[in-house]
Amino acid sequence: MKPRIFFLDIDGPITNAGCFGIFKDASETRSIMSTSAIGFLNLLCDETGAKIVTNSSHSYHDVAERTLKEDLIRWNLKRLHFYDNWRTTFGLEGVGGNERMRAINTWLKNTGEHDWVCFDDVRFIEGGRLVHVSFDDRITHRDMVAAFEILTGVEHPSMILARP
Repeated sequence: MKPRIFFLDIDGPITNAGCFGIFKDASETRSIMSTSAIGFLNLLCDETGAKIVTNSSHSYHDVAERTLKEDLIRWNLKRLHFYDNWRTTFGLEGVGGNERMRAINTWLKNTGEHDWVCFDDVRFIEGGRLVHVSFDDRITHRDMVAAFEILTGVEHPSMILARP
């Protein structure tokens, strides 16, 4: 079995519209992140064995000398869920839709073959491996289940309710 990866954009999937109602610079400072979305990521990684790789312009934007990885851990994303090579090159060479997929392809080329799913609020690829997340809503239960099904090929109505 190939290793599993969740490529993660930040604005939209983790810092959604409601976060800006708490602090208008939520994205720039990463001072507010959706703990619900982070909880769903923790559940997904626990259930699938997948690791997180960020695919975000935030990946190379340190805040008060903290990396994006450190901020996600501060908001309770489990450290063990990060891949060692935890970020793509997205943001270093631009931030357009084509750059998102190019960064994923470069990461895969340099790191090896993986089964993967991407959480993003931009439709930069059609269907397949993208879970298109609403900027308004962040990663939801429905998104979590969709990612689980894409990554495992197993239909699962609710990972939370199906636990013994």
